[in-house]
Amino acid sequence: MPDANRARETLDDPTFDLGGFCRALLLRCIENETDPAERKARIMILRQDGHLSDAEAADWIRIYGLEAA
Repeated sequence: MPDANRARETLDDPTFDLGGFCRALLLRCIENETDPAERKARIMILRQDGHLSDAEAADWIRIYGLEAA
């Protein structure tokens, strides 16, 4: 299991940015959503929970064309 060992080493590394990793994962969840209303809802939840700023949320809504969703 070389991949499992590699993942463990990465998580044990004191320079590993867990917050950045989680943020990237949450943004990937938005990217993978196909329903526009659900995608916008996820963006707004991330904004509400402090993972996205107001400006970032507005940018993502514009990027995905979700103004009317």
